Amino acid sequence: MRTKKIALITSIVAVVILALAFGMVLGKKQGETTGRTEAENRLNPLLDLAFPRPPEVMTSLTGVVKAIYGAIINLEVRDPNDYLPHTDGTAQSVEIRYAMVTSATKFFLLDFGTPDKSGSTATKIIKLSDIKVGDNVKVTSDTNIRDAERFDVTEVEIVRY
Repeated sequence: MRTKKIALITSIVAVVILALAFGMVLGKKQGETTGRTEAENRLNPLLDLAFPRPPEVMTSLTGVVKAIYGAIINLEVRDPNDYLPHTDGTAQSVEIRYAMVTSATKFFLLDFGTPDKSGSTATKIIKLSDIKVGDNVKVTSDTNIRDAERFDVTEVEIVRY
């Protein structure tokens, strides 16, 4: 009889310990989820203030010329969807875009290193052949090119410092 009582008490204690352990694990997971959601709800407005989202409509992009094939300029641009700082120290992701030159495209050189007589940035009209691999350029289009891989450009500006 005494052995049965000890076995019953031991079983009850084991069940209580297992229930407490299960409750603790379940509570911890629920707390993490709730805490993360609450932190995101509180911090997202601050993140949006410090690091505003890029606009949904972008008609210009800035990047580095990686290649020129005929009337197509291959640009390496920063991914507009990867705009928040990386906490692990990795660089922002980049994408290759294809800017297609048309007969209406205008080309300019903005040289900040040699201002004109009034002190403004020297601006010079150039040709596609003046653009070289490695140049920093700004391309402008009439359409939304935020996520477009290929697009026609109306203006190309080389930016030099």
